[in-house]
Amino acid sequence: MQRSFTIARMTILMSFLMAASTSLMAGPDPVRYDPQSILVRFHLQMTQNDIRLTLNGSGMATEKLLVRRLNIWKLKVDTTTISLSQALEMVRRWPSVVHAQPDHYVTQRNTPNDPNFPTQWNFQNTGQSGGTVGADIDAVNAWDITTGGTTALGREIVVAVVDNGIQLNHPDLMANLWVNAGEIPGNGIDDDNNGYIDDINGWNAYDSTGSLPIASHGTHVTGTVGAVTDNGTLVAGINWQVKIMFVAGSTTLTSVALTAYGYVLDQKSEYIESNGAGGAFIVATNSSFGINYGDCTTEEYALWNDMYNAMGEVGILSAAATMNLNANVDSQGDVPTSCSSPYLVTVTNTTRLDTKSSGAAYGAESIDLGAPGSSILSTDMYSNTSVKTGTSMASPHVAGAVGFLHAAASLEFEAYYEAFPAEGALALKQILLDNVDSISALANITVSGGRLNLFLPAQVIQNYAVSFDTTYLTLTIIDTVLTALDGTELHAQLFVENGDTTRHHSSILSASGSFISLEITNSTDASRTWSLINAPSLVVDIPAQSMVNFIFPAPSPGTYVYGDTSRIQRTRGLSGMLVREPPTDEAARVFHWDLAEWDVSWLDALSVGNVPDFSSFRPANFTINGLSAPDILTAPETQFSGQIGDGVRIHVTNSGLLPHTLHFHGYHVSVVSRNGVILNGGLIKDSVPVPAGESATLWMVLDKVGTYPVYDAGLLSLTGNGVWPNGMLLHIVVGGTP
Repeated sequence: MQRSFTIARMTILMSFLMAASTSLMAGPDPVRYDPQSILVRFHLQMTQNDIRLTLNGSGMATEKLLVRRLNIWKLKVDTTTISLSQALEMVRRWPSVVHAQPDHYVTQRNTPNDPNFPTQWNFQNTGQSGGTVGADIDAVNAWDITTGGTTALGREIVVAVVDNGIQLNHPDLMANLWVNAGEIPGNGIDDDNNGYIDDINGWNAYDSTGSLPIASHGTHVTGTVGAVTDNGTLVAGINWQVKIMFVAGSTTLTSVALTAYGYVLDQKSEYIESNGAGGAFIVATNSSFGINYGDCTTEEYALWNDMYNAMGEVGILSAAATMNLNANVDSQGDVPTSCSSPYLVTVTNTTRLDTKSSGAAYGAESIDLGAPGSSILSTDMYSNTSVKTGTSMASPHVAGAVGFLHAAASLEFEAYYEAFPAEGALALKQILLDNVDSISALANITVSGGRLNLFLPAQVIQNYAVSFDTTYLTLTIIDTVLTALDGTELHAQLFVENGDTTRHHSSILSASGSFISLEITNSTDASRTWSLINAPSLVVDIPAQSMVNFIFPAPSPGTYVYGDTSRIQRTRGLSGMLVREPPTDEAARVFHWDLAEWDVSWLDALSVGNVPDFSSFRPANFTINGLSAPDILTAPETQFSGQIGDGVRIHVTNSGLLPHTLHFHGYHVSVVSRNGVILNGGLIKDSVPVPAGESATLWMVLDKVGTYPVYDAGLLSLTGNGVWPNGMLLHIVVGGTP
């Protein structure tokens, strides 16, 4: 629901929803959804044609691709042949599906020289209008550190506001609106080839155009994040110079909200993949909408978590407004503020008296902090301003604060964030929550127990230094024993130690039984973790100077990346490959390839106890099982040979930071599983992409005698950044009589 108070509009909208939708009782009020559609996230390897073939005869058909990077589709259900619940039950059993859920209805939640600044108590509370002095976010002191706009590395900071509409020509907003420099306005052409036509200032997820609707709510929210400030006009914003990308898509259905988030994800991913040549440097989204009493811990809302996690992986924190109801989210639920994604920052509404609004939700586990949301003055339609109340007004303070803190952050923090965007985003969130103003009204009913403060975290982050031990690490299997335990059990001993070399060898575990038993010894002075990276339901802490034994059920047959949960630690060597072999094996030969790349300057810095320059990652060593060509062509662990007619299974993992695509020259392979998910029938390929942190199991039959190269399709990876042969290159040698 729009999480602010506009009673007439809410009454009309709710009347429409009750007439046109089906209900699920998930709280005091029914949760409503479209009775003739479902939302499905297919595994990435499923093409549109694969999906259509899968749906043939099922009573379902594709209607629209919502999120390209996550392969989320809206399916139309023919309820004359199959009910919605039957459709969901059927789809959730398919191995090609990650998540499936109903398409729920979503509704919204409602010292500069700017002349109205003295009335903006949320920025500086001097007791005006009967308020409590100091019950504000301490913006004036924060503005002495920075006024927003760019990072220490010169990046133009962008905050994405997902809402119902905006007045683009508002005099107090125009200069701070994001503009897509790669797009020519109004020519009906996708000039920058990003998949969106005429997306000049953002995107309209309602009708899939670049034409943004005009609305009061979104205009008000945008002004709080970044009204042009110190311009002698109207009001101030948290950020004086930030760029705001507007995405219309906060009402009607979940499918619309997912489409809106998909645009944000595309833009940030494009920025990273193009090294800043395209896309936008988005650091935060604001979501002033949701589903009252929705339970995000169930499969019914799984795609919300998927979206927030995907955006978080590219460094985007999402500020989310909770319900405008005096309800406990921990026990009564709410979407999105009951979602578990660590990249969410959930917000309730505080008043000018530093009390929680009586009409705002709370939760000791679900709601992170409070922010001013009662009687908030900001920009509005008709080039004017207005006062609004609601959690909708609170969350943009937090989204704006995330953008602001990136402007205040030290060079070292921003370099760290760009190298490791997910870890950097979580570090910023923690700084934000650790530096709130503690207030009694939020004690024991929020995670932080406090209200947003802009100045305190800005002080911390401007002096931020990367803090972790810089010794080089190795992860080595020192013993592997097969024993009997409910089938066959792999018992492996791994040893984590400080190293004195920059040589990397891949650590490969292979199991065929029902259980896996691991004994891990950590001889370093810092705690480590062990996890299946692409099946992260299992995470084990390994304290410093200790040994841990644990047994866990073996995952589905397939190939997995394992290692420390931190990508920083995996970059330093704490990763390897876990293979679960199928129960019956028709393979004459089995090979294991772990792909990685190394920036020698990083490793050299680590080996002498220094912090690497995280602002750059320029690997020159590209390896398979720790070796590069020409060594890889002769080393026993990477030899690929066989006889005509042999069936060969290849397990491939990518434990590096960059994506790699293996090209089989002269041969095709079947991709039989990805990340442990079995693909029925396999996908026939001559080139197989393996994204960072992911894995694949391949099958091929040797049917041609001779020597055939296998190599990374990327020139830099193949040549080791320009030296031939010095990269990911090996040979398939096939003997016998054709």
